[in-house]
Amino acid sequence: MTEAGPAKSVSQPTSVRDSWPGLVRRILLYFALLYLALLGILMFLENRLIFRPTRADEEWYERTQFHKEDLWLETETGERIHAWWCPRREPKWYVLYSHGNAGNLSCRDVFIDAWQKRVGASVLIYDYPGYGHSSGRPNEKNCYAAGRAAYRWLHEQNFPVERIVLFGESLGGGVAVELARHEVHAALILLAAFTSIPDIAQEIFPFVPARWLVRTRFNNIEKIRHYTGPLLIIHGQNDELIPPHHAQRLFEACPSSRKKLLLVPGHDHNSIGFAAIYDVISEFLDTVAAVPISQATDPK
Repeated sequence: MTEAGPAKSVSQPTSVRDSWPGLVRRILLYFALLYLALLGILMFLENRLIFRPTRADEEWYERTQFHKEDLWLETETGERIHAWWCPRREPKWYVLYSHGNAGNLSCRDVFIDAWQKRVGASVLIYDYPGYGHSSGRPNEKNCYAAGRAAYRWLHEQNFPVERIVLFGESLGGGVAVELARHEVHAALILLAAFTSIPDIAQEIFPFVPARWLVRTRFNNIEKIRHYTGPLLIIHGQNDELIPPHHAQRLFEACPSSRKKLLLVPGHDHNSIGFAAIYDVISEFLDTVAAVPISQATDPK
């Protein structure tokens, strides 16, 4: 009969209770690192997400045959800005057109045509740095500088300032609002504008503290609180990129007694410019002509 040898110790597997805390810590660490990496990527790509310039050698349109003159403007930051001066015979208004964040000024040629024919306006439209033929790189400061250079050109031509209309489309609304703080003008018109870049960023990226991370501001909602001149806000009711509640908030924040909000049914962010808005614009501006000139709200 064989005697049993000494009992062998059997190694016990690590208990579930002991392994879970370490596993959870590793998972949380991996998620934290991924989250921080995502924040870093978004911060690195901020300018590319906001500004979508198209250089002239990439895409350029001249689909309509209205008369236009090429202008070259210089900003205080030293950038060379390309603009189109599109005059109309005996204009009722002189429109300073600040366009949106994508494409270049040539993409707006059909809108310029509408301004001329349906509103009776001469139009100065310009590109931001890095757009079209303009030199430099786009950012908030450089966009403001380009807008100031364009306004300065209009002023130097001795056009009556009480006939200068500041028009801002989408991102250009931020430039137009900034100009309205400092420059004398007849009216401010915003098309598909937003309250601020931090507000938009938070709506698009609700899972990160985007409001506190973005460096680009275009804080229209704060600036419009001090604007008392004539204001027309136009927005598509189906706009999903910049929801119409942005227009509503801007309208409610403005203390002007001469303001109007037009929400256009059936139109989104990119189709609103093709809607029947120019008759409304013309009617609004005709009412402005009978009132005293709008002064800059912040002369500093």
